[in-house]
Amino acid sequence: MFSNEQYLVELLVEAGTLSSQDVDDARLAQGGNETVIERLLQDSRITEEDVAKVLAANAGTDFLDLETTSIHPDVFDTVPEDVARRYRDIHGWVNQEWARSADRALHLVAGRAIPLVDPWTLLDGAL
Repeated sequence: MFSNEQYLVELLVEAGTLSSQDVDDARLAQGGNETVIERLLQDSRITEEDVAKVLAANAGTDFLDLETTSIHPDVFDTVPEDVARRYRDIHGWVNQEWARSADRALHLVAGRAIPLVDPWTLLDGAL
């Protein structure tokens, strides 16, 4: 298990989302290259939303379900387009660096965990 995955498992247990028994059962049921988190998701012991909520709480931020939260259109007018593009590019670069240096990196978007990979591996056919 990756150290960052172990930390996430600990957060989920501390939050009461999982029990220690859930984690032990998942470890026993793991197959192949499957992670404990993947097994817990597969067994419906946790959801991606559970993970996002625990990560948000740990980061001291609110969890927002973007499927049920409406964003007022004026919000998009508060940041000039050139600034938004510049920071989007910085955000992409930061994600790329995380993906390159971590054993495994996930990006949480709208309650979904998206694996981050080094884009050069896609070009190399290394995936």
